[in-house]
Amino acid sequence: MKTEIKKLLKEMIAYLSDPKKGGVLDYLNKAIELEEEKGDVSLSVSKLMNWLDPLMLKLPDANPEKIELIGEKGVDYDVVIRRFRSVFENCSELSLIFKLDNETILFNPYLTKEDIKELRDYVNENRKRKVTNFYYPVDKNQINN
Repeated sequence: MKTEIKKLLKEMIAYLSDPKKGGVLDYLNKAIELEEEKGDVSLSVSKLMNWLDPLMLKLPDANPEKIELIGEKGVDYDVVIRRFRSVFENCSELSLIFKLDNETILFNPYLTKEDIKELRDYVNENRKRKVTNFYYPVDKNQINN
């Protein structure tokens, strides 16, 4: 894994663990300083990190190939897209991993399948998850009575 990518992932993980004490954030700093609304960077980084997290990919609506920025009911798509554009513009290193393509986020086309697996393995091994009421939905017809 490239040094810059590893450093970016470390920053993203540290920032999500504690946005106020994320440590030295060389790459994310400008985006945080210039965020239009409090939480823009946090929400964007969280969505990107969840997409890299193999555990989150087990959810039924997860797509390992891309993130669709539109599609959730009740969400102001213009705000979401503007938030991501701002974060990508102010943290150019994100383009080492991701590609923002209109209303979709994809992997940088230069990344191989092996690179993507390595990214996901790194996130899986280094991201500290908070305990939550996380569950996998079950088809009621498949439950044994």
